[in-house]
Amino acid sequence: MLSISRQCELLGLSWASYYYRSERDDRYNQRLMNLIEEQFTRLPFYGVERMTA
Repeated sequence: MLSISRQCELLGLSWASYYYRSERDDRYNQRLMNLIEEQFTRLPFYGVERMTA
């Protein structure tokens, strides 16, 4: 198993960015992601164009 610092190095990320926590309210973003997941669960055959419409 690789250490977190090694994984970050392989991905080209700074070690500190792995532990970064946003201070802004992400409830709106979470709600959008939930709506997209609900839509995809109901209609998994929809492609990207239909899902973004």
